[in-house]
Order: sequence, then C-alpha cells, then structure tokens
Amino acid sequence: MARTPEVAAAYARLVLQSGVIQPASLLRGVGLTEQAVATQEFVTASELALLFANYHQLVNDPTWTAKLGAQLNIAAHGPLGFAALSAPTLGEALDVMGELQAVRNTAMISSSIVTPSRYLLKFEDAFGEPQFHCWMIEVVMKIVESLLASILGHPVGKNVVIRLAQAAPVHAEELAACYDSTLKFDQGSNSIEVPLAWRQLR
Repeated sequence: MARTPEVAAAYARLVLQSGVIQPASLLRGVGLTEQAVATQEFVTASELALLFANYHQLVNDPTWTAKLGAQLNIAAHGPLGFAALSAPTLGEALDVMGELQAVRNTAMISSSIVTPSRYLLKFEDAFGEPQFHCWMIEVVMKIVESLLASILGHPVGKNVVIRLAQAAPVHAEELAACYDSTLKFDQGSNSIEVPLAWRQLR
C-alpha cells in the first residue's frame, strides 16, 4: 500500500502560532488538536491542506504563503536543514535539499536539472490536490530562496528565477514583491533556478 503523503508538522505549527486567528478556528474540520500539532513530527498532506484552506479563508492576505515560507528558516527543517547548510558548496546544498526533501515532505517530488547556463531545482505534485500544491510551492520556493540568501550572505537578487506553473493570480504583483528572485507564472512547471556558475560557490 502506498504511503500517505506527509509534511513536517512545523508548517502546521507556524500557521497556528501566527497570532492572527484563534487556533480553534483554524483547526475546524481538520481532525487535529493543538496538542497533536505541537507534539507530532508530521501531519498528513490532507490535514495540512485543510488547515491551509482555513487559514487562506480567514487571514485576508493573499501573500500568506510567501510570508509563511520566510518564517520557516532552514534550521526549522532539522537534520535536512543542517545538512544543507553544512554542504561545502551552494550547488551541493541545493542537491541536498532536492535529494532529501522527501524526509520532510512527501507531498512533492523534487529533481535537479543542469543546463549549459543554469541549475534548476524542480518540484512536482505527489498528492493530487492542485490548490494545496500551489500553496506549498509558494511556501517552499521562499524557503529555498532563504537558504540561498543564507549561503550568499545577502538577498539573492533577480538573477535567481522562480518559475510557477500556475496562471498569474490577481495578486501576482503583491506575491512577487515577497520574493527577492524574479517570479514568473504560466511556466508549465515549478522550479527555482540559479546561474550554473553559482554551483561552485563555497
């Protein structure tokens, strides 16, 4: 039997700890208690999808995904985060993120692609709920962007490109302003790409 897609409970904890909405309202219909979210290592993708849907409906901020990702710094990902930060080069850090992300999130599949001039980290849906996947992609892209900034020692700049498969939403400009990278919509797939030369940066 296939394993039920799971995501690190850190995502759920940050939503509950936002301070904007009462946890009881956010957890309505989710099937989780505050205690469970506080103590479990993982929640199912279905549970997190319901929690995200409640938050999206109640928070009145279309850019909440990028803001959540900004709070989930790489240290919040435990051994995976420290492995990425301990890698000797930026390229190997991204490789670690791609190869081991399933340790923290089995709702997505990641792969790396090398072109003559760019290095891409690509993410695909492994859960089957399109709206949830869009939200997760926006969160994860901000996490990876923050990892790059930590390694570089400064914001990544527009030379880093985040490509999203989704059509541009009505709040596209607001969302783009939450990223330091260039954000592009209607790209057919979801990826974050850096100049190939960056792979060798210590």
